[in-house]
Amino acid sequence: MTTHLISAPPVDLMMQHRINNVPIVDRERVVGIITRTDLLLVLIRHAETGNHATR
Repeated sequence: MTTHLISAPPVDLMMQHRINNVPIVDRERVVGIITRTDLLLVLIRHAETGNHATR
């Protein structure tokens, strides 16, 4: 892992820095990962259902 840390909303990071995966960290422990595919699937589901609120 790199020592240079970038912190921002996942979509911003992914687009600006061409990052495909973003780790989710809680108290210095990696607890998950978000991929571009994850974000796209959520956007598609919301568009199909007309639901614009986040869950």
